[in-house]
Amino acid sequence: MAGLPKADELDCSHRARGVWLVKVPKYVAEAWDKVAGDAEAAKLRIEKTPGMKPNVSLTLSEAAMSALNMTGATATSSQSMNRAKAVPRDYKLAVATMSAQTLAIFSQSESILSGKEGSLGSLLGWVEGMDSGMG
Repeated sequence: MAGLPKADELDCSHRARGVWLVKVPKYVAEAWDKVAGDAEAAKLRIEKTPGMKPNVSLTLSEAAMSALNMTGATATSSQSMNRAKAVPRDYKLAVATMSAQTLAIFSQSESILSGKEGSLGSLLGWVEGMDSGMG
């Protein structure tokens, strides 16, 4: 296991990688939690037009839509069908500029260190002044 950080070190190998922070409705996040780890949850589409902010949209996958149908185990099938019809599949995301801010994104990694006390997180990346030509 060469290259893994020691238990008291923080893995910063991905610090230069760009990261997007996307806020979604709670019911979408809950549906994503129910999607299998190897399944697609959604597709992000970025349409760039010179001189304008990009149009960013998110389309939920079939797996995510199915998970939305299954939320609320006590719901009848007609209630689930009505909920699925009410939940949109496509979302337009608003791109916000975050200048003069530095954010750190952390993720837990069970393979690095795991025990009764918890897990050691690894640093996925830094996001500095997320403008990066998006506006």
